[in-house]
Amino acid sequence: APTPAPTPAPTPEATPAPTPAPSLAPTPAPTPAPSPPRGPENGTETGMVIKFSTTIKVNDAAEFCESEAVSDAAAQGFAGLSEDLDPSWISVECEAISSLRRLSQDGRRLEEAVQLSYIISVPPSASIVVVQNIEAVISGAKAEELKTVLNDALSATEFKIMEVTSISDPVVMTNAESPTPAPPTDDDKGNGEQKATTDSHTKEHAA
Repeated sequence: APTPAPTPAPTPEATPAPTPAPSLAPTPAPTPAPSPPRGPENGTETGMVIKFSTTIKVNDAAEFCESEAVSDAAAQGFAGLSEDLDPSWISVECEAISSLRRLSQDGRRLEEAVQLSYIISVPPSASIVVVQNIEAVISGAKAEELKTVLNDALSATEFKIMEVTSISDPVVMTNAESPTPAPPTDDDKGNGEQKATTDSHTKEHAA
């Protein structure tokens, strides 16, 4: 009988080559946001000026306003109300507004009224948030609180504030236009007292 032909081995299927992973394009670096321009929301090129005034009572208005130590202490004391305030930004003008010296029945002189006018020059490097914080401190200041910080600052002098009678609202402007704030209401102004300015009443805190 004829020998049967051998059964051919099955041809193995070719293994497909792996598909290469697609090359990932590099992620471009994000474009940095431009620095916000200075303006009403981010400060100004010229800085800001905040003005307000307070009326107080002291024993001797003329001597009080003539003392350079008073202006320095008034700036240092108010700066203690806010972490955002640098005392070097603050100058204070002192003005006696009582022309008559009232005496008590035993001959002692009673309190005389003084107006302290604050000028706070916020530099351009400070943000508008700093300006807003300072404005909020002034608007929210209480008479007793202001009296305490001012007297603490005056403790090294011979002067003492007897009472803080009023605090005006702050006026905020750029350095280009900075009006003088309206004086605060003083209860004693309607009692026959006339405004009198001391010969030397302006003292500025050195920056």
